[in-house]
Amino acid sequence: MMKEYYEDGTLCYEGQWKNGMSHGQGKSYHNNGTLYYDGQWENNLSHGQGKSYREDGSLEYDGQWVNDKKYGQGKYYYYDGTLEYEGEWEDNLKDGDGKSYYYDGTLEYEGEWVYNLKNGDGKSYYEGGTLEYEGQWKNNMSHGQGKYYHEDGTLIYNGQWQNDMYRGQGKKYYREGGTLGYDGTWDNGKRHGQGKYYYYDGTLEYEGEWVYNLKNGDGKSYREDGTLGYDGQWENNMKNGEGKFYCKDGKLYYEGQWRYNIKNGQGKFYREDGTLLYDGQCENNMYHGQGKYYRQDGTLEYDGQWKNNMYNGIGKKYYEGGTLEYEGQLENDMYRGQGKYYREDGTLIYDGQWRYNMYNGEGKYYREDGTLIYDGQWRYNMYKWRK
Repeated sequence: MMKEYYEDGTLCYEGQWKNGMSHGQGKSYHNNGTLYYDGQWENNLSHGQGKSYREDGSLEYDGQWVNDKKYGQGKYYYYDGTLEYEGEWEDNLKDGDGKSYYYDGTLEYEGEWVYNLKNGDGKSYYEGGTLEYEGQWKNNMSHGQGKYYHEDGTLIYNGQWQNDMYRGQGKKYYREGGTLGYDGTWDNGKRHGQGKYYYYDGTLEYEGEWVYNLKNGDGKSYREDGTLGYDGQWENNMKNGEGKFYCKDGKLYYEGQWRYNIKNGQGKFYREDGTLLYDGQCENNMYHGQGKYYRQDGTLEYDGQWKNNMYNGIGKKYYEGGTLEYEGQLENDMYRGQGKYYREDGTLIYDGQWRYNMYNGEGKYYREDGTLIYDGQWRYNMYKWRK
């Protein structure tokens, strides 16, 4: 048994020696006289099993040493004496399998470590002791495949991670009931790429493309009863571009262009029986611009300009047999302005001015054989005077 002292006379080391060096069992001390290390030595270095202490006397580490460094199996403690880490070490760093603890002693993490950082497979826990995350880690962050849980144990997310954020393929679940909320690709913690989004009851609400939590690109939306509502293009969670809208019975109601959830542009409207109703331009969900309107039997009724769901502008109206009935100006679904009116056999009846669907103003009236009956002024379908 040998003893070694600091220059001021305080004890530095006491224990076994070999060839003038600390070797075997021994203790070393801080300058203030408190115990620093108690354990095995080799060639003046902590080597083997031993304990290290802080200057205040609290236990810091209890475990294996190699060449003055924590190496192998060991336990590391907080200042108050509670266990902070137990597991494998290399070069004074947590490395290998190990467990870390909160200040109150509850388990914080168990799994693989590389150079003091969580790396590999592992589990992290809430301070209450319930599982928070289980899966792969990289540099203290969730990275790779993993599952994330609420404190009550219900699953939040199951899928791929990168740098502590959802990234790649994954499923996210609702808090209430634990039903699936989204199944698809993620980027930086947001829905991004191809994916499916579900109602709380588990029925599909949307399937298609996403850009950072917003529906963008091609996709289909469904009603809560499972019927298809819309199939087409999206922009920032709104129907935008080309798309089809369906009734609850599955029949097509509209196909064409959309702008910010509103039918705008070129499109077609259909009746419940599937027959084409309107083919033309729309604005704010109404017939607006150039368009054609069809009867249920498929015959063309009107071809021309529209405004707010009514005939407005220049247009042509047809009999059920397909012959031209009227061509000219219209306003609010009525003949108004300059126009021509025909019999079903195609012969011209009237050519002139109209108001509220009646001859009004300057006009010509013809017999079936094409001869002129009257040319002059009209007032509400009656001759005003003759020329």
